[in-house]
Amino acid sequence: MNYRSDIDMDLINESELLKLIKKLDIINDSPIEEKIKDVNHKDGWIKVLNNKIIGEDPSEHGVWPTIRSVHPVIIKKNGKRINNEEIVESTDNIGWEIQQNPLFKITVTDDKMEVYLQVISKNRYAWNLKDTAETTHIIIEAVEDTSILLESLRLTDIMVELQKMNINKNIKTTAIFQEIQNPSFQPILIAFGIHPVHGEDAQLQLYFDEAIENRFSENDGNIDFRNHLRIPTAKKDDVIAKKTPGKPGSIGYNVFGEIVYPKEPKDITIAAKDNVVVSEDGRVLALKQGRPRMTGAVVRYFDICTSYIITGDVNLETGNIVFSGDIIVYGNVTENMTLESLGNIYIMGNVYKAQITATGGIKVKGNIIGSNLYSGYFGVIFNRLYMNTKSFSESLLSLVQSAKMMKSILESRKQTIEFSKLLTTLIETKFQELPKKAKDIIANIENIQSISVGELNELKERLTQLSNPTQFHLIKSYDMLSSLNNLVSDVFYMIERMQETDAHIDIHQCHLTNIKSNGDTYIRGEGILQSDIYSKGNVIFFDKDSVCRGGKVEAGGMISAMFVGGEVGGETSLKAGSKIILEKMTSGKICVDRYSKEILETIHRVTFEVVEKRLVMKKNDDFGTQSTSK
Repeated sequence: MNYRSDIDMDLINESELLKLIKKLDIINDSPIEEKIKDVNHKDGWIKVLNNKIIGEDPSEHGVWPTIRSVHPVIIKKNGKRINNEEIVESTDNIGWEIQQNPLFKITVTDDKMEVYLQVISKNRYAWNLKDTAETTHIIIEAVEDTSILLESLRLTDIMVELQKMNINKNIKTTAIFQEIQNPSFQPILIAFGIHPVHGEDAQLQLYFDEAIENRFSENDGNIDFRNHLRIPTAKKDDVIAKKTPGKPGSIGYNVFGEIVYPKEPKDITIAAKDNVVVSEDGRVLALKQGRPRMTGAVVRYFDICTSYIITGDVNLETGNIVFSGDIIVYGNVTENMTLESLGNIYIMGNVYKAQITATGGIKVKGNIIGSNLYSGYFGVIFNRLYMNTKSFSESLLSLVQSAKMMKSILESRKQTIEFSKLLTTLIETKFQELPKKAKDIIANIENIQSISVGELNELKERLTQLSNPTQFHLIKSYDMLSSLNNLVSDVFYMIERMQETDAHIDIHQCHLTNIKSNGDTYIRGEGILQSDIYSKGNVIFFDKDSVCRGGKVEAGGMISAMFVGGEVGGETSLKAGSKIILEKMTSGKICVDRYSKEILETIHRVTFEVVEKRLVMKKNDDFGTQSTSK
C-alpha cells in the first residue's frame, strides 16, 4: 500500500506556510488561522486500481481510512485476515485473495452404503478487484473474469478423490462423466455397497386360543348359567403348536469394501413337559386330552393341563385345593381356604378371606373380600415362602426391639448379660413361634431345590441357627440378626419378581384385598375398595360406574379408571409407568413414572402423562385428547 504527501508539516514554518498559501491562491477574507486549520484536517483515503489497493494517511487531525470486503474477497492486513471493518495506515501490508469454493463435493451416507457426488461448478476462472475512486471507507469487491480459465472439472479429479477416501466398490463412472458434462448441480449416486440379506427369525405358530371365554349356551329354551366357561381343549395326538426354524442371511459390503454382516436370526427354544412331545419337524403334539398351555419367556414350555372341578364350595369339607393343572370352582371359596394351581384358576362364586395362587391367570366372577390373589409362573411354589418370610421378618424385628429394650433396662440397673443368653431367654419365653417359622422357611426352600435357587442356600444355613435351640448361642450380636433379616427381605422381594409374564387377573370387584399380577389386571364390575393392586402390565376398570376408593393401585403400564377417591375408603394412590386415564377423581395421589401430583380438587375426564420430563394433565373429550394445563 503506497501513501504520498506533498507537504511535510513537521519542517515548514509560519512564513513559508503563508507563501505557500499565496502561491496556491487560497487566501480570502477568512483569518489565516482557519486556513491552517483546514489543511491540518485533511482526511486519509484509499482506493483500488488495477488489482492494487493504494491510499494515503490523513493529516494530523484528519480521519483515518478503513477497509472491509465482501465474499469471495478475503483481505489480509499484515498477514492476518480482516473479518470486520478496520483502520489501515501506510505502514500496513495489505494483501487480498479469493475464497475459492470446491468444484465438487463427495458425501458418504452414515451407513457407508452409498456415495453421492454434487458438482458445484464446472469451471474455475480468475478474479479481478473492482476499481474504485478515492474514499475514506472502502468496500473491496471482486468480479469473475471468464476470459481467464484457471481450471476445469475432470473425471480424474473425482476418481483421485474417491481413491483418497478408499471408496472402491461399485463406482458408477458413466454417471460421474455424464454429470461433469451436463451438471445438474444436485447430489447423484456414484457408488454403492451391497446390503446384507437378513435372515428370517424362527416362528412359533399356536393352534390353540390362550384366552378363556365366557359364552352362554341355550338348551331346550333355557340359558345354561352354570357351564358357560369355554376353556380351550386339545385331544390326544392333536398338534397344538409348530416351530418353523429361522433362516440364515447373507453378508454384504459397504463402499469401502468392508464386510457387513446380517442380523442373526432369532431362535425360539421350545421344550415339552410330561403331557406333550416335540417332533423332529418342530410340531408339538398332545399326549392326552386337556387344556394346552405355553409358559416361560426364554424357553417356551408346552403342557396339557387337566382340570380339577369343584361343583360346589371350597370349604372345610373339601379342604385346601393344591393341583398341578387348572382348578375350576363353580361355588364359593370360603374363609381361610387356599387354592394353589400349576395352571389357571376359575371361580364362579365369591372369595372370602382366602388365598389364591396360580402359575397362570386367575378369574373370579363374584365378589372378593379380605383375600390375597397371586398369579405368576412360580405362584404355587413360592407363595408359601413369600408369606413365611414376611411373617418371620416381622417377628424378627420384634425380637430385636425387645432385646434392645431389655438391654437398656439391665444397663439402667448396672447389670450385664451375654447377648446370646438374652436372645435365648426371649425366644423361649416370648418368641416361641420363631424357631417354627424358621423351620417352615427351611422346608419351603428344600421343596424347591430342584429349581435353580442357589441364592437361597445362605438363608437356609443362617436360619438353622434360629430353628435349633442348641445353636442360639452362635448368634452374638444385633448385626447378625440384621444381616439375617436382610437375607429374608431379599427373598421376599425376589419372590415378587419371579411371577410369570402376562399372567392376568380378571375380577368383578374386591374389598380389603391384595392382588399381584405379572400381566394385566381387569376389574369388570363395581370396582375396588381399600385394596392394593400391583400389575406389571395394565390395570383397567371396564364398567362405567366402577369405583376405586382407598388403597394403592400400581401398574407397570397404564391405569384406566372411572371414579377414583371418595368420602370413605381412605386415601387413594395411583401409580403407572406410562399414563393414567381418569373419568373422575375427587382426591388422592397420582404418579406417572417418577413424577407425582396430589389431587385436592375434583377433576373430570383427564389423562396424566410425562412429556419432556414433566407431568402433564390433558383433557379428554369425544374427539380426542387435548392439552389444557400442566
